[in-house]
Amino acid sequence: MCLLIAMITGVTLLNFCAKKQITSSSAILSARSTAWHGQYADVVTSEQPKEDFKVNDYIIVAYAPYEENKDSDVPYKFALTSDGKQVGLISLTELSGYGYLLRYEYFKGSTRLIKNLSKSLAYEGGNYVMYEIWRDMPEYKILKYKAITAVTGTHGLSYTQAIGSDDSVAIVLYSDGTWKHMFSSDSNYVMTIVLPNVIEVEGGQKIQLSENRTWDFLHPDSLNQNNIYGTISLDRNVADIEVIPYDMLEKKPEPVFSPVPKYPEFAKMAGVEGMVVVKSLIDIDGSIMRTEILESSRCSDLDLSALICAMKARFTPAMQRNKMVRVWVSRPYMFKLR
Repeated sequence: MCLLIAMITGVTLLNFCAKKQITSSSAILSARSTAWHGQYADVVTSEQPKEDFKVNDYIIVAYAPYEENKDSDVPYKFALTSDGKQVGLISLTELSGYGYLLRYEYFKGSTRLIKNLSKSLAYEGGNYVMYEIWRDMPEYKILKYKAITAVTGTHGLSYTQAIGSDDSVAIVLYSDGTWKHMFSSDSNYVMTIVLPNVIEVEGGQKIQLSENRTWDFLHPDSLNQNNIYGTISLDRNVADIEVIPYDMLEKKPEPVFSPVPKYPEFAKMAGVEGMVVVKSLIDIDGSIMRTEILESSRCSDLDLSALICAMKARFTPAMQRNKMVRVWVSRPYMFKLR
């Protein structure tokens, strides 16, 4: 009987201590949390919001490390929210020895976000993920537009304006926040046209162009009606050949080192097989600048192993007009158990 009473007393004391510990932890977390008021979102967080912006029906809140924690292994992350609920998360983490891993996570219920990305998404822990690896840390601005295009479901928005019966100019908006024109004409000449600084792209979203060739989503209250037009000179003979389509290259890159991906232990033990198609950007020295999943194996372990392997590859430089240029190449990686 005495032993039973002692046991009950001990359990009660442990429960009491556990509750006190939880209460203390909650109090510490509460003390660290602060209210942050953005333009579109109000957030209570222990992290450091940088800004928020609205894209279509979604609000994206960007986070940066605290000043005293600049060496954090998560430099930036972006929370995707809809109707007050978080539906996705994009985070940049340092991948020791390889560069930086950009991880897109779409929560299981966010069907609108994942419907156009099914080929490149893997399944992980009940949610859907997609990866990119960067050799060098991308600038915040590039990450911001990556988050924007993750919501719009496209890596290049466009706007086309007719100039004459056969002439037109298309403005392509890239996911790194830059834009360029593509002038279409039967004639070969230099001309100056007036383009609107504010254009409307797919879905009715308004975009503001800057003369320094950058663009941003327009905040409703920031439109300056006195500055809607700018003059842009278009030279049909001038082309940016830094990144050339593979099929148009005069001298294609040749593989110098083609490593074989490591079969992840978890996937091997689970008997998971699959194929991953990886897209890689070859730099002018033949090294790899970026790798992206073009077609997922539906297994995040296999996808990540293929990305890391592709980042190690080396090529001879691609050449165009006797100049070294950058080019995207794609390659399948097979994971098959013998």
